[in-house]
Amino acid sequence: MAQKKKKKPAGARKSTYAKGKKVEPPKKTGPAKSSTGTARPVQGVAKQTSKGDQKQVESWNLVRKGTLEAKVMWALLAIIAVVALARYPLTQAEGNVQYKAQVVEYKKLLAAFEKKYPTAVEQKKHSKDKPVTPKAPTTSVIVISVLFGAIQSAIFAFLGLNVLRRTDLRTPVLDKSLSGEGIRGPDLLPFATWSIPAGVLIIAPLYLNARISSTLINNVVKASGAINTKYPLYKEILGSFNDGMFFFVLFVLVAVPALIWVFTRYHDRTHVEPHWGGILGAALLALGFIWLNVGNSVHSATQHAAYSLGLALPVVIMGYVFWKKGLEYSMLAALIGFGFYPLIASFVVK
Repeated sequence: MAQKKKKKPAGARKSTYAKGKKVEPPKKTGPAKSSTGTARPVQGVAKQTSKGDQKQVESWNLVRKGTLEAKVMWALLAIIAVVALARYPLTQAEGNVQYKAQVVEYKKLLAAFEKKYPTAVEQKKHSKDKPVTPKAPTTSVIVISVLFGAIQSAIFAFLGLNVLRRTDLRTPVLDKSLSGEGIRGPDLLPFATWSIPAGVLIIAPLYLNARISSTLINNVVKASGAINTKYPLYKEILGSFNDGMFFFVLFVLVAVPALIWVFTRYHDRTHVEPHWGGILGAALLALGFIWLNVGNSVHSATQHAAYSLGLALPVVIMGYVFWKKGLEYSMLAALIGFGFYPLIASFVVK
């Protein structure tokens, strides 16, 4: 006797997408339909298992081989790699300065050790107490240090792209260029009308941060008796491009889409405009992160707040450009603002 087909539950779970990438339904079953008869987007593809009633949902990952998302991800990895390698000269200079400081400290510790154990026999007997000779940073060590930061950015970019595709945020230039549609003049114009002005605007709060930073550096240097090291300006600019990229990926590419997705999904409970909620929420996360990392370096609460605010406000600017125009325009604004930050700081920090 032929078995009757089971009817699909009427209250099928709605998708969590805002305006995400359309996911192809399984070949044997059509997409779920709402009460109005229109197809609803599906989050993941459910497939029947050998047990029959049990269902297994495919991975949430949208960045799969052969998809446009995979191509966009490779483009982001290329940008991250370039700016990470640009930091190599500054990382090398920082490593050399740190090595010289370690050598000075080593000589002091060695002198104290030899004074405590003046004879060769005593020194051999207490060899475990002898200070370790510092090693100069090698090329491989510096490269690994640079790549480690790039890997961190790549992981966050991967997560951010997956969340981004589940919102109405876009990557218009990458999508058109990588899908073969081609880029036209109107696609390039916002780089001049949005990215550059936003990048210049980002410099304003960073200028505030530079003023506060100069006071912090002077206080810390005087308290520790250390020497304030200044690196060549071009090295600091190249290094700042990478630092700005990491900051952008963490607080704009990841935090903004994630919070927009949350506020969109639970809009009936929060009643918060998702985009502004996501942007301001990400800025507050940056504010808290920086506030905690400044630590005891700041003795004034006002100074502490101003320093943290100077790095949190750029998130609002970058997030707004991201929302209105797209990822690429916001990323360029971040690179302009943070890339030229050392140039501004060079006029402030003396």
